[in-house]
Amino acid sequence: MAIFISVLILAAYFFLIYKSIGAFILEIRKLPTTGIIVYFLTMLLPGFYLVWILHDEKFVYYWDLSGYWIRAIDFTELYFEKPFVAFEEVYNTIRHAEYNFLANLFIAPLNKLFGLSFGWYVFSIYVIYFLPAVLLVSNIIILTLRNVTSLFQKLSLPFLCLLFTPLLIPIRFGFIDSIGLVLIFIILISVLKSDFLRKFNYKSAIAIGILMLVLVFSRRWYAFWATAFYVSLFLTNVIYAIWNREWKPFKNAVLNLTIGGIVPLSIMLLFFYPFFEMSVLKDYGDIYSAYRRAVPLGQLQNAINFFGWGLLVIFLIMTLIQARQQKFLTLFLGINSIIIIALFTRINDFGGYQHYYLLLPMIVIFTMRGLLLVRKKAVIVLTFFAFLAINNAQVFTHSLKFNDTLRIFSQVDGASKIRADYDEIVAISNAIINYEKEGASIYMLTSSREINDNIVKNSKLPELRNEFKKLHITQHVDKRDHFPNELFSSDYVVVTDPAQYHLGEKNQQVIGYFNNAILNGSLKPHYKIVQTYHLNKGITAYIMKKTSGFNKKEIDSIRNFFKSKFPEYPKMFDVKENILRSFEILEGDGYGNVEFLDNQTIKMFPGKKRNSTISFTVSPLDKNLSFVTSFYDKQEIENNCNVDKDGEVQLIIKGDGEILEQFSVSHKKEIPVLVEIVNITTIQISVDKGKYEDYCDFFILKNFRFNK
Repeated sequence: MAIFISVLILAAYFFLIYKSIGAFILEIRKLPTTGIIVYFLTMLLPGFYLVWILHDEKFVYYWDLSGYWIRAIDFTELYFEKPFVAFEEVYNTIRHAEYNFLANLFIAPLNKLFGLSFGWYVFSIYVIYFLPAVLLVSNIIILTLRNVTSLFQKLSLPFLCLLFTPLLIPIRFGFIDSIGLVLIFIILISVLKSDFLRKFNYKSAIAIGILMLVLVFSRRWYAFWATAFYVSLFLTNVIYAIWNREWKPFKNAVLNLTIGGIVPLSIMLLFFYPFFEMSVLKDYGDIYSAYRRAVPLGQLQNAINFFGWGLLVIFLIMTLIQARQQKFLTLFLGINSIIIIALFTRINDFGGYQHYYLLLPMIVIFTMRGLLLVRKKAVIVLTFFAFLAINNAQVFTHSLKFNDTLRIFSQVDGASKIRADYDEIVAISNAIINYEKEGASIYMLTSSREINDNIVKNSKLPELRNEFKKLHITQHVDKRDHFPNELFSSDYVVVTDPAQYHLGEKNQQVIGYFNNAILNGSLKPHYKIVQTYHLNKGITAYIMKKTSGFNKKEIDSIRNFFKSKFPEYPKMFDVKENILRSFEILEGDGYGNVEFLDNQTIKMFPGKKRNSTISFTVSPLDKNLSFVTSFYDKQEIENNCNVDKDGEVQLIIKGDGEILEQFSVSHKKEIPVLVEIVNITTIQISVDKGKYEDYCDFFILKNFRFNK
């Protein structure tokens, strides 16, 4: 069934591409059949080159570099096992997730065909999104240069675009965002065919609106391009109306824009409101303020490193040359890009390679149009081919790389990557997996591009990705994430010397404060080093075991520090005292689980053979410990379990290693418990599965309090 659905989806997708590149099709048909076959096969060569350079890498991709690769692995397996469930997941992730499965849907067949190694995953993106985008933009250039008759020049356009280094760089790093280029170029073709929407056509307006909605769904930040599109097209038509003193075309354009705006907005509000709420109503300017570090000069520096001076100068020259023709195209795309820069830099920096796809439609169109309008076109085109070849060699090879002190070419290192400390990263991963098998959980206080929780999780992709079930997600960004309560419910923590940041200490105070406090500061007495690893750049990583909980003075110190740093986020940085007191949390095997549902509620699902246990440090002021035993899913027990036997556990309470209380607990009755703890330093609570099976032992401790 999945294969049949894939054939239908890809047939519809490529039919849309085919119908959109009519001008290019007319040119390619001038070649003999053999020539057409060779032409399109040759277009695959850059993709195969990317597979080749990625084949022998010894590197771990992480965060955005791996995000959609991991989603491709998960979605491909789900799609070919349960295709209809996969479609439901596409819909649900669009509605609720920061990263959704929409772009993975179209590449899933090739992922299945070629496999899910990083190289072949990149090749799938290249074939499904990048090649169509190249054909579409070539079609745009042909449409806007009717007076260019040279077949060589027209058919060279796709190859110039294929080798256009800034387009290739995000592909090489596994960014799936080129799906947006396909949609943008189809929208631009529709705009050109309707003379910038000056001819009223409600069908075209609706189609543009739907394409715009899919564009925004494909990657949320394409909303910047969508917003700029409506504003820039409106302004362009205002200028056109004033310039030509014609207002009817302007009215048609406004009507088309209105329809093209209302349609996607209505669909979003009716069927995807959570997406609207997440994308429009959330203050990303504050949440992602840590990522917005570059001043305007810094943004220019980023652009120079990405493009290189040479390509930027060529673009500017070609922009001036081509502006004499298609003035309104130049005006429209120019205004569009200015608006994008103004909006995007309020939220983020142009530091991510994929974000330049917001500007590359203008850059590619202006550059290619200018090349075909200069004198001695053949010489200029061949010279530009040579420039791109050198640029790509500088980016994608080791042996042909040279010292480009003037930064004429792109400074991005896209060659195959080898980590000298790869084996150490794998060793950390193996150690964490072993601790998990013992029932322990782990937290990593590391957040650099050398070592972080995502690097450890991804170290064996695509072979293993579900091993790390008890490695907590690191709270990397202070204002985006929350207080790391998971750190204190973990038996082991990974720290580094020096502390590792990717956004600087100012924006990652949680990482810095606890890394330094645990390694060499006030919290050091509660931890001991069990493993040491030596990484790149002189970094030493330590796995440390938590041996005791924190006392009240330490907890108050932590609470006061974060209250002073983040007074505007009282809930986000709310310190849960009982969690900070805890240590030696070991989960039982099988269904075993220990989890703080809140500061006073602890879920303790026992294992089949191994108890679930948790220990606490007792304050000298504590007189007793009180809680209520209960079961958190009694309805499930009544409906799907044996109510007479299941839902019963054995509870064991120890003080300083001696048994204080031991009794059976059943789902049929909640029991209030009061334990005297005077002159006791540590309390351990252990839950055994009892007489019968463990799969319905949904045990919890409620109203858990240390009383003074």
